[in-house]
Amino acid sequence: MFNRLVEFEIGTTQHRAGAARNRGRCRRTARRYTFKLRKGVKFHSNANFKPTRDFNADDVVFCWSRMADDKQSVPQDAPRGQTYAYFEDMGMKNIVDKVEKLDDYTVRFTLKRPEAPFLADMAMDFASILSKEYFETMLKKGTPNAADVYPDRHRAVRVRQLSEGRDDPLQGVRPALEGRPKIDNLVYSITRDATARYAKLKTGECHVMAFPKPADLDEMQQGPGAGRCCRRKASTSATSRSTSRRSRSTTSWCARR
Repeated sequence: MFNRLVEFEIGTTQHRAGAARNRGRCRRTARRYTFKLRKGVKFHSNANFKPTRDFNADDVVFCWSRMADDKQSVPQDAPRGQTYAYFEDMGMKNIVDKVEKLDDYTVRFTLKRPEAPFLADMAMDFASILSKEYFETMLKKGTPNAADVYPDRHRAVRVRQLSEGRDDPLQGVRPALEGRPKIDNLVYSITRDATARYAKLKTGECHVMAFPKPADLDEMQQGPGAGRCCRRKASTSATSRSTSRRSRSTTSWCARR
């Protein structure tokens, strides 16, 4: 749903420019990375918020500070008990010294030490860019949690609502960063139990599932259709069935906290 400054090429670990126009220019010391941001990138509107400006460096600095800097983060901007475990488990507080806005469309990351996989790290989910304006607006309205519960994005989809036990449609829209999605509608069916997810896959109710049980992998590989797409290790494995443009795809997903 969200873009990052750096993205992975689909199906690989090769990274490319995302919301940034470049993959990050690095100084000889390998400690400073400067990103030139794309202009004209829009955040979507929703029932609670309509953006008044495009994506810029303020959003990048805000998102990083929200996770990394306890002094700059606003305590009320997150649900009670929320943590940034992915960010912390990656050890980013010990890697990045500071993030600076050089101008509206330029940000610089200064590292505490050289870190060879830094650009690959920046392509991971925790580095997604959210709208600073959205969080500030919700805080003023007295509903700070809304920005987390009803996320705003600049990806090629628009989501209506995400909740467990119901099908949640994502509608394809024309984005600023990417071409039109290959399908017009993607339905998420939030299903916590791996056995139930696999059952939906086998009956054709869903076309893609994440986080299968390791014990089911052999059967998946032997089954028709779904099994031949199961190629990853159990920790990240997914089974899928391709869908054509103008079609409707259903996904059985795991809501993890």
